Formats: sequence, C-alpha cells, structure tokens
Amino acid sequence: MTYPLSFVIAAMLLVARLPALAQSESEKLDLPGDNLNLYAVMKLFQESKTLEGLEKALNSGGCEINNLDLDGDKRVDYIRVADNFNNNIHTITLDVPLNDYEEQDVAVFFVEKRTNGQILIQLMGDEDLYGRDYFLEPTDQTFRETPHAGYGPEKVAAAAKFTGPNEVASWPIIKYIFAPGYVTWSSPMRWGNYPAYWKPQPPQYWHFYYAYHYHWRSYYNKHYRRWAHFRNPAWFSQFYGGNFRSRSVTVKTRVARGDYKSSYSKPASAAEGSALFAKKFPTLPASHESPPSFDSSGKPRAPKAAPAAATESRPEKKSAAPTKSSAKKKRSTASKSSKSKSKRKSTPTKKSARGEGKS
Repeated sequence: MTYPLSFVIAAMLLVARLPALAQSESEKLDLPGDNLNLYAVMKLFQESKTLEGLEKALNSGGCEINNLDLDGDKRVDYIRVADNFNNNIHTITLDVPLNDYEEQDVAVFFVEKRTNGQILIQLMGDEDLYGRDYFLEPTDQTFRETPHAGYGPEKVAAAAKFTGPNEVASWPIIKYIFAPGYVTWSSPMRWGNYPAYWKPQPPQYWHFYYAYHYHWRSYYNKHYRRWAHFRNPAWFSQFYGGNFRSRSVTVKTRVARGDYKSSYSKPASAAEGSALFAKKFPTLPASHESPPSFDSSGKPRAPKAAPAAATESRPEKKSAAPTKSSAKKKRSTASKSSKSKSKRKSTPTKKSARGEGKS
C-alpha cells in the first residue's frame, strides 16, 4: 500500500516531535505546575472511585500530591473538581479558588467514550501553570515512547503493565462517570468554605516534593506518557476559545514577576523527600535508590548515559594487543578452520603457545 507524500511527511514530523518531548524538556518548569505532579494526579484519577473521592484525595495526605501555593500565602491551596458532561465527553476541571472573585484552572481531564466503546483519556496541564502542550495520557500497548526527561526508564518502582483501551474502560472512576444514573459532579466548595478534613499546611520545598516523586518515575513511565498534541482538536479549540477556562490575574502577575522560579527552593531537602518515600513504601525497589542530584542552579541533573552507549562512543585504539583472557574466549568460539587459518598467518609467541597448551 502506498501513502500520499503529505501523509508520510506528517508522520515523520510526529515521530520526530515525540523524542523531542523527552529530550528537550526541563524537569523544572519554573512555573506553578512544578508543585503539582500530573503523573501523580493521573494515578489518583485511576485509583479513585468517584470525582468527589478524587477531590478528597487531592487535598488529603499532606503535600505529597498537592503542593500548590498559587497566591503565595504560605499555605497549600484547595483544589476543586467539577465535571461538564456533553455528547459522551466529560470535561473534568481541577481549579483553585484564590479569593472571592478569582479562580485559576490547574488542569483538565478530557474523557471521551467513542462509538466503538473505546475510552480516550487525556490530562492537560493549564498553560499558565505548565506552559503550552502539556498533555498526559495512559500508555497503551502499541506505543513505548519515552514520556518525560524527568522520569527516564530506569528501575521499576512497582510491578506494572502497559495500559490498553480495555483496561482504561475498567477503571472504577470511568465506570462511575459513564453509569446510567450518574449525576454530574461539581464541587460545592467556595473560597473560605472547605470540608472538615481540609487542613491547609505550609508547602514543602520544591526539592523535597521533586525527590519524593523522583522515586515514582519508573512507575509513572510504565503507566502514563507525554503526548505531542490533543486528540480531539475540535474540543481543544472550544475549550481554549470558549468560556471553559478560569484564569487569575494574581497568578499571571506572579508568573510574569518570576515568583515561582525560586520559591521554596532548597536542594538539601531532597534527602528528606527520598526518606519519606522510603518510609511509606519500604518494600518497593525504588526506596533503596539515592536521592536525585542537582546542579548549581538547583535544577535536577540530566540522567547519566547508559554504559553501552558510553562504550560505543569511545574511539577504538589502533594497536591494542589482545589480552590472555580475550584470546582464550576467541579461540573457544572460533571454528577449526579459522584456527588453522590464523596459525598460518601469524607466528605464535611463547605466551600464546603457553595459552594454547592451557586450553
């Protein structure tokens, strides 16, 4: 089968774009989204049974998931969850009320049920918090791109398998929102009016937060991946061009001033974040890993190159004499004909003759 040239070019550009996501993106965005790991949010979404339960999970358990402080009041913000359901598409928005009149979108889940029963999920970080084109989705069995430079495929933190369309449809929260009796959920919480379980705490240093999730990186990569574009362009245009988004002047001003670039920065606190992970999950292999390291600016160091790649990049020596062990290995794998041929072409020294006697 032949394909039009335009189709081939488009496919090549897409393939080229995917590795670029992993190779060029900094682990630290210097934006508010640094303090809400969307891989962790997607994991919570997968594990939650209801949207109300998702909201509670986002706002419970200290600062391990939600470490946002958008207004700079030295207290972690409360994240609300609200669903807008239309034509088999759920638009599930996460937002933060900053005061009586300002709200800021944090991220939005796009969940579509297609005519063949397939469920499509994407999590999009808001541009004000994550920059442009920050899309995250479950990893299916036909794609294995590296999703993010900050979570390179290394040791696996927990047993996992790739997620396919049928597995996504079996998530408890997916069954819940597509059930016949589902009532669209919208958080009743407002600024200054929060549930009894909400105990706002001072945010952790970013390096503490990063180190905690650093040990989840292999698990995150196994289940979720970054994607280069939105899978429903019509919805994407409607969301950003319509009245779906809530944007805060306070957040825009603080981003423009660079308030989020250096806030809560303390590289030494990474050891505490790693220790918390090891304490909570002592049986996971990743609990034995060392904390991440950082450069002089406080950003995480790039992952070290694999040993194989480092070996291949070394120039070959022009006159390297074979060692005794390598000569033995070569003789054990060579055929009889190659042995006789090599004997005719070279004069054996005493050292090689002794080696032949030993073999």
